[in-house]
Formats: sequence, structure tokens, C-alpha cells
Amino acid sequence: MVRGRIVYPAHSPARVREEAAFAASLAQLRGDDVQAVGVTCPDGWWDFPRLDAAWRQRDAGLLRAFDQLGDELAGADIVLASGGAMLHPRFLEQLSAATVLVCGDDPENSDRLSRPVAPHFDVAFTTNVACVADYRRWGCRRADWLFPPLRAADLAAAGPVPEVLERPRDLDAVMLCERVFGLSDRAQRVERLVAAVPTAFIAGRGWPRGFVDDTTMQALFRRGKIGWNLHNSLGPCNVRLTQLPAYGVLQICDNKSHLGEVFALGDEVVGFDTIDECIEATRYYLVHDDERRKIAARGCQRVRTDYTEAKWWQRILDAVADVSPRTDARELQRA
Repeated sequence: MVRGRIVYPAHSPARVREEAAFAASLAQLRGDDVQAVGVTCPDGWWDFPRLDAAWRQRDAGLLRAFDQLGDELAGADIVLASGGAMLHPRFLEQLSAATVLVCGDDPENSDRLSRPVAPHFDVAFTTNVACVADYRRWGCRRADWLFPPLRAADLAAAGPVPEVLERPRDLDAVMLCERVFGLSDRAQRVERLVAAVPTAFIAGRGWPRGFVDDTTMQALFRRGKIGWNLHNSLGPCNVRLTQLPAYGVLQICDNKSHLGEVFALGDEVVGFDTIDECIEATRYYLVHDDERRKIAARGCQRVRTDYTEAKWWQRILDAVADVSPRTDARELQRA
């Protein structure tokens, strides 16, 4: 039995529930002891410059939190830092467990989040297939791509494959994303798509329809014929990458060349490089529904076979199989 601990920034009740559910789902796969351990951050997630400054200043609150965290991680075989988990490199040195970073915020937040800490982990994964070379250039001992897993909740909400593929669909296109952070011109690109396909359903923080919860999102994906997936910059990397096909939606996604490293282009997914190409593809597949359904069906089968939580967890286990255990520096200090 593997004892795994997923460390994450507990910045909201929703994040706490999400990570707890994920850990419980992983634990059921093989009977491993997998638990989610939240790092308290009442004033929000800290980027590395702020974390490092507090560490160097020997901030009492931070050191107290790390000491408590160390107690919770004692005896773990794997410590997995989920995204911006606020783990300082000097703290990692105190752990006997194999340490794994999984980051989904590259390249937008690489300088603030992953680049300063990734080389200090035994294994560093990025969910952005386009950024693996960056991690290797930073000097990571082992760096690789890790897909965003198809969560058990989505699998259950989508339903069995025959039902997914035969279900009637009344929404021509669906896109759920924020437009409040201003990280790129994505909002303008989405507006161009809506102007060309006015029957599309767009929602998320900052859009007129506003934020949609998980239940609403699942219902929308069950109704969608086409799902647009637009990134802020280099990708693909987000959860829509595996979510959309799981619901039987035809995914039309940007970053075409790198998308081809994840799915078979034109067979399991449709890729594009320009908005004009996306508009053309959308109009084509709305008219040629049989073709849309066939590609969506193959994409659905692919994610349900290769991009599951079980395959995700096994990649983690395989990656740390040859990591040598370290002496727990915390225990040495206490001896």
C-alpha cells in the first residue's frame, strides 16, 4: 500500500472539497492510503517571491505552518504538490518521501510558480505538453508531461458510452471560461467565435451568463455538439482537454501542433491555429453531423481509456519507483 499525500493551497471551501474527493477517488483505485493535505492560505495563494521572502525572514507563521505540515506528511511515501502548493525548496529537503510537482499554470505563471521550485522536486510534471522542454532546460532531474485526468465525477455525470454517443444535443457550441483575469486576448477571440456562431453558449466569470457550477457545467456538456477549447497562450493543458470528449462533445481546440501529441487530429479531436480556422471547422461539423459524431465518439473512447484517474496515478507511481528514500531531516533535528 502506497501512502500518498496531495498538498494543495486550501484557499476556498470548494478547493478543499475538490481535493478531498480526488484523494478519496485515488485511494479506491488500488487500496492506497491517499489523503489531501491543505496548506492554509486565508489571504490567498502565495507566489514564490512572496513565499521565499517569508522563508528568508523566518516568518513565524510560515514556519509554524510548515512544522505542522511536516507532521502531517510524516511517514508518507509520496508527497505530491498540486499546483501552487506553496512548498519551499528548503522544506522539501526535510522530507523523506519522494516529492512530485504537478503544475497546470505554465507558461503564464512559470516564473512565479513552477520554475523556481521544479528542479528541487524528485519528479516534475507539467500538464502543458508544450512546456516539457522548459522544465528540462531548468535542470529538473526528471521532467515529463502529465495529462489532466478525467475525474470520476465527470465520468459519472457523463454516463455510459452508448448513452453519451446517442444522446440528442441541442447546443451548437459550448465554451465555459473566465474573462476576468485579463491574461490574454482570449475573450476577444471568443467574441469573434460568437459573432460567427451566435447560437453558441458562453458562460463563466465575467461573461453575461456568469459563473456556472459543476452541476450546470455537466448538464451543458451533455447537451453540446461542439466544445471550443481556447487557451490564454501555449497549450493545450486545461481540464477541458479531457472533459469535453468524455461527454461526447466534439472538441475543437487551439494549439494544433501540440494538440496532436495528445489526440489524433481529425480522428479524435479537431485542431486549429487561427480563429478563422475554428469558425470554418465549427460551421462544417454543424452541417456534417455524422462526421462530428464519429470524431466525438473516438475522442470519448480515447479519454476513457488513456486519460483516466487510474492511468494518472499509475504514471505518478511509475515515476517515483526508482527514487531513493531520504533520511527524514526533521527526525535528525529532533534526535
